[in-house]
Amino acid sequence: MHIKTSTLRQIFSVIILSVLIVSNISNQALAGNSDFEPPPKKDAPKGGTAGGGSRTNQKKCLEGSLAALSPKNQIGLTQVQRPKFWVNLPNSQAKIGEFSLFDAQMRGIYQTNIPLQQPGLLNLEIPHNAPSLAKNTPYYWAFAVVCNQSDRTEDIVVGGWVEYRDIDLKFQQKLAQSNKIQQVSQNFQQGYWYDALASLIELQKIQSASNPEIAEAWSVMFKVAGINPHTDTGLATVGMNNRN
Repeated sequence: MHIKTSTLRQIFSVIILSVLIVSNISNQALAGNSDFEPPPKKDAPKGGTAGGGSRTNQKKCLEGSLAALSPKNQIGLTQVQRPKFWVNLPNSQAKIGEFSLFDAQMRGIYQTNIPLQQPGLLNLEIPHNAPSLAKNTPYYWAFAVVCNQSDRTEDIVVGGWVEYRDIDLKFQQKLAQSNKIQQVSQNFQQGYWYDALASLIELQKIQSASNPEIAEAWSVMFKVAGINPHTDTGLATVGMNNRN
């Protein structure tokens, strides 16, 4: 599939700035809680932007930072072939976003435009008429806010790495015997970032956002994504106004 060269160019340029600006989160900073331990790290292939908030051209059409909820500089695992991806969209003058999926060599797999209607958590999914993720194969997903449709170099781009991988029977049984918040923690500890995140967002829909376990889970996941919810506009209340 042909992916616009402007999208690829923007992704490669943003990674340089992202790595320089987003600070590393040490394992010690995450190890203070016994339930939400950092997942085992699997380095991402070269290319693509780091996870977390984009910092380029933010003031062109956004009132805050665009943030991808994905692990910073590593691959997030998933147990499903068509996982959900999430970005936090601040107030924006832009009307169109662009969701793209690439293979490990940054060859285009899928791309679609998405209307931008309101700020908050934006869910991105691979439709059934597009190729699903192959097992044990890294992919890169990206989301671009189109600030200027006549000059795509002004796009604001974030994204992350994902890999579809089966879970063994023992872990399946452990998940089946656990409650929802325990499943979030267990998936997170095993590196299944996207499953943990999807479960956390679903859990927050039926429980108060002030629930201390939910708040703690968000805090740890923000750290792994290299996101500061108090300085990245809109993320202090992430999930409060999410959309499917």
